[in-house]
Amino acid sequence: KFLQMWELLDLSDVRDHPEFNQELHDVLHDAFGELRKIFPFYCKSIAGGSTAREAELMAMAEWLVFIRDCKVASKSFNRGLAQNVFITATSHNRAKQLDDADRQMAFYEFVEGICRCAYLRENYSSLKKIIPLDVCVDNLLEECVLPHAQRDMAPYVRDVIWNDDGVNRAFDVYEAPLRALHENLSLHRPSHKTEEKDVISMEQYIDLMQT
Repeated sequence: KFLQMWELLDLSDVRDHPEFNQELHDVLHDAFGELRKIFPFYCKSIAGGSTAREAELMAMAEWLVFIRDCKVASKSFNRGLAQNVFITATSHNRAKQLDDADRQMAFYEFVEGICRCAYLRENYSSLKKIIPLDVCVDNLLEECVLPHAQRDMAPYVRDVIWNDDGVNRAFDVYEAPLRALHENLSLHRPSHKTEEKDVISMEQYIDLMQT
């Protein structure tokens, strides 16, 4: 997955950025696992992501929440620049130009956005010596993103639960009544449709937890 993301990055317009940057490759590779946890959290931070597809795309408002949480803004890098980065990162590989409100950021564009923020944040003045992109990204990740960004831990918690011997023994005992309860709730869901089987609503789940 990392190589797929890496091959999609387009940073060709960044000053002094070589066609293949081994140092940047290594920095992003080391942070890849954490970035994969961070990205889905912010995709669902505002709208919630009503579909699986929406849960893997980030709107500008969600990108700005990420920027705020990670304390990326500084005297040299403000909200306006963060918005411009979002627009630039979501302008590649597009069949048509989109209005800003319609833009959504895929994971590789999120990583590209982080790289662009890092570079602009460090190289804000043409009077300064240019700091290499890989150093900028490493600094931003270590100082802002990794310490402050929130993570979507649901998949990892799910793995822990399902690999727990005690949980598995409990499900062996209670599987039949739990399945019967779920089936009964799904049949009585207020907006029940024949093509939507084995699904219960959030309201039903909350009511069940409160009983």
